[in-house]
Amino acid sequence: MKVKETYTGFTGVINPGRFAFFVRLEEDGAYIDYKDICAQAIHFNLVVLVGEPFLQKEEVAKFCKKVLKENNKAHIEIHTSGLYKPRGISSTKVRYIVHTKLKNSGLKYEDRIKESSLNWFNQAEAFFVFKIKTEEDIDDANLIIRTFEITKSNIYFEPLNIDEESIKGVIEYGKYFGYNITSRLDKILWEQYNVRGEHERRSE
Repeated sequence: MKVKETYTGFTGVINPGRFAFFVRLEEDGAYIDYKDICAQAIHFNLVVLVGEPFLQKEEVAKFCKKVLKENNKAHIEIHTSGLYKPRGISSTKVRYIVHTKLKNSGLKYEDRIKESSLNWFNQAEAFFVFKIKTEEDIDDANLIIRTFEITKSNIYFEPLNIDEESIKGVIEYGKYFGYNITSRLDKILWEQYNVRGEHERRSE
């Protein structure tokens, strides 16, 4: 696998605050045999893959299978943009978290939404996270949610900013539409206490 870095830290969204072993996968990372990464990962009951894991879908599938075989208490959490589908992963111990890009990302629709992949993740009961700042972001998110018929219980609104006003606004949006909300606990911990989390080096 092409690995940018590995580290321990705390999860920040969906199920925040859990101690885990993180693997950041990026195309410009150093190649490391998945078995060597697995030898570290099996000592943790939660393993989190970030970056864009499914650009390396074959290696990721082999890694996941080996981790779950070596540690029957382990669970794996994979963060993805939703542009690429996994291959060869069928375990219920693997959870997908799709960080679905909105217009506020500055990307064109075709660069942030791939319909076949989002449909696949929806069928796989993935969690979908939308970064929200304005009412326009809400409209954009709701259009995607309706188009792909995303299960309401799997939808999370996350404030694009973590100031009090932004968080309050997202809470109100979540209550109105009946969606879940989440905040970047990992980012808060990192900024305030120098405790690493899953996204502190990601520029979003």
